[in-house]
Amino acid sequence: MAYIILDADSWQSVTDFETGENIETWDNPDVDAVKKILTTCRYPGDIAVESIEWTVQTAKKLDTYLRPDLMVMTFATPYFVKAMQELDAEQEEDVNNRLFAAVDDFLAGTDYQPLIIGLGGMANTLGTLESPGLQNRLRGGISPAPYIGLFNATEEEIRLCHEIPHAAIYTKERIITDFPQMNPRQVAETPDLILMADDGYTLTATKKRGFLLRKVPSVCRRLPVHTTLPVPPHITDVRRTVEEAMDTGKRVALILLEGIGEADFRIPFAHTSCEEKWMVYDQGALQYMAIFTGKRFYENNFSMVLRIKPNDEYSTKYPYSQFEYIDDMPTNTLGRKAGKKTAAVGSRSMFTHAITQADICIECQSRQTAPSGLLSLINDPK
Repeated sequence: MAYIILDADSWQSVTDFETGENIETWDNPDVDAVKKILTTCRYPGDIAVESIEWTVQTAKKLDTYLRPDLMVMTFATPYFVKAMQELDAEQEEDVNNRLFAAVDDFLAGTDYQPLIIGLGGMANTLGTLESPGLQNRLRGGISPAPYIGLFNATEEEIRLCHEIPHAAIYTKERIITDFPQMNPRQVAETPDLILMADDGYTLTATKKRGFLLRKVPSVCRRLPVHTTLPVPPHITDVRRTVEEAMDTGKRVALILLEGIGEADFRIPFAHTSCEEKWMVYDQGALQYMAIFTGKRFYENNFSMVLRIKPNDEYSTKYPYSQFEYIDDMPTNTLGRKAGKKTAAVGSRSMFTHAITQADICIECQSRQTAPSGLLSLINDPK
């Protein structure tokens, strides 16, 4: 059985990962150990810069307990701080320096081989892609991604989309032609049109819980990488690179830095490709799925744009993982590598446990920057 532990200021509950039902008794020492760790790791919040150090200190405690072969660390704090706070250049520099100092603090004195990836920089919000004649029918993804879609489009709506500035337009026929290996489920989920926004532009909904998105993720066709391992040539090669290192007995720290591009990187770096023809893996689920499954976007079940479904089509499984957005929970992931202990800690809610699928995961429990404590996954034995 896989367990979810919820912790809100040391009030704790243990539930079944798949069903969400409360569990009163268990015979799993990892549950007891992680419950103790959680009581010492209060999360400062998504837009609190102190969450950078929270990620490091929590990872240190989990490392002491588990000594995993793979430690995944997800730092979403730079993304949230830059997107939702009005920072000047000096303040942004301080965030970047603080982040790399924290990463160095974690790695110092360990035998981890680092693989550090900046998932892309941030662009000033320049505007939104909107057309009054579309009646709010444009759909986006989970986060402010560059991809915006239109389902069940009429000829008039297609014409209106072509008049929207600051975006390239791709029809469903073009997408299927360019990526003929796309799995049938994703073909069915692909909208009639996809608009790929220019840097700084996003969908009409630019506010979350009253926060104005001052910056949005940049469209990055290559990502900065620092590692003592071979540099993965493509984002989907990260999994293979890490697994090959673990197969030779190395311990690996895979460290993902959101909101960090080439200009923000504070240590020497090479590059890994983050594109497929015209398509770019955006900061969010597409990047995480590519890294941890090792598959191209068209091989996974996660679409660039999310279709709004009738209520009876949403899954009721994994209620704490928001996987009503993704048809299948990824199971064959880097975190499930047989014979190796894996862990994940991070300030990226949901992706840290649901996409890494590590043996033990600890993350903030936040929805649209509203913190509600901590969540931990104690996964099924491999």
